[in-house]
Amino acid sequence: MVPKRRFFSVLGWVTGTSYSYFALNVAAQPILARCLTPDHFGIYGWLVSIRETTSVVIGIPVCIAVIVGDGTQEEFDAGWWLAAIVASAYTVTGLIGAGLLITLGRPTDAPLFAALSCATAAMTFSSVYLAPLQKQLAFRTVGLLQGVSAAVSITTGAILALFWPGPWCLVIREVLQALLVLVGAMWFSPMHFSRRVQYGILRRIAKTSLTMHMARASELLFLRVPQFAVGLLFGPQILGHLYQAQYLGSLPNSILGPLTETFALPAYSAIAENPGKSRASVYWSTCGLAHVLIPLGLVAAFAGNELVRTLLGGQWHMAGSFYQHLWLFMVVLPIFSNAKVFLYARLNQRYVTVAYMAASLVVLSGLVAAKTTAFIGFIPISLGLGILAAYAIVLFQASPTEFVRPSLEALWWPLLAAAISGALGFLLPVHGTILRAAVSVSCWAVLAFIPQRSALASLRAVYAGSKT
Repeated sequence: MVPKRRFFSVLGWVTGTSYSYFALNVAAQPILARCLTPDHFGIYGWLVSIRETTSVVIGIPVCIAVIVGDGTQEEFDAGWWLAAIVASAYTVTGLIGAGLLITLGRPTDAPLFAALSCATAAMTFSSVYLAPLQKQLAFRTVGLLQGVSAAVSITTGAILALFWPGPWCLVIREVLQALLVLVGAMWFSPMHFSRRVQYGILRRIAKTSLTMHMARASELLFLRVPQFAVGLLFGPQILGHLYQAQYLGSLPNSILGPLTETFALPAYSAIAENPGKSRASVYWSTCGLAHVLIPLGLVAAFAGNELVRTLLGGQWHMAGSFYQHLWLFMVVLPIFSNAKVFLYARLNQRYVTVAYMAASLVVLSGLVAAKTTAFIGFIPISLGLGILAAYAIVLFQASPTEFVRPSLEALWWPLLAAAISGALGFLLPVHGTILRAAVSVSCWAVLAFIPQRSALASLRAVYAGSKT
């Protein structure tokens, strides 16, 4: 059991490094957006989507199997061998892909793709070395390592964009961060490769990782394959706008990721045998996420276009429109990520796989609608509807007592308040998108924090269950 003082210390380090990384990203992103063109982002996004599409086949997430395991040296060695196989596959795929790009008449993109694939190979190894630290909840070390690596790489990318603009700036940023994380993870990890392998443990780790891979592959199918399709159907400029909008729409999930994924996985694993604590954890995490994300979604829905054009410049007008359509995606994605990790901790990956597959079908419908009607806004709208469908499927399939009931108890009132305040912001005779967003968020804040007897009773019931 984790002492309460250590729990809050770990939580503080996770959130502190997360928000420091967010602040640095906010400072660097306008520089990149103003120095680089949508075509530059489109080329980078298209190559990343190709790499992530190959990850549907070879991107086995070894680290999760190590984290949820027993934490023995034998399991680490098995994870290392499996990571070596995956990293080699990424490297070979990068070289083959570079050769194909040269053959297809895109020689300038070939070294970029090879470098991105090698960066993914390095991150595969670093995740195995970081797994023992995450297993021990040593997030102070993990947070500092990832934060310093991100700071150095983001600063380097911004400087390169100022003097030598091009897609190389984005690729170098990613490669540098992967190398720094790998070196730091090997230095600080309490476990190191002992060159021994027990084939029984290797088969078990491989089986668990492959089961996790099905869920991970379906996630990549939902998030990255649409970008690849947009690059082919609509060209790099449209993809550049969509990539920038999706990056901004995913920022809340990236910021909250250390809480909803990195920290939550070992935490949920530690309390898997305690239904009361599981219910309390689901309630508190879902309630907290809703109260953070819904105001952001209201701002994006009413004033997203204007905010993006103000932050990144007038050349990103289409990205602003896409971002405004991504308000539902922005709100639901972190909540779904938290639910996904809850299921990972209980080795119920098949539910996540089914959810992502359903979301991919929704996005495929959006791509078809965008191509046939020439309204590209269907693509970001379908991303939001897809992740909402995925969350609904998880709610339908997960444990009713440990997950579904506390999730619905945490969400019903904030969502009702959001519907009322959103309608008021839309119907009131107010001029200006910023003012409408301010009215809507203010109304939501008043409604969401009104003490409700039923909500308080539910909260006390969940809290009482956590103490049993």
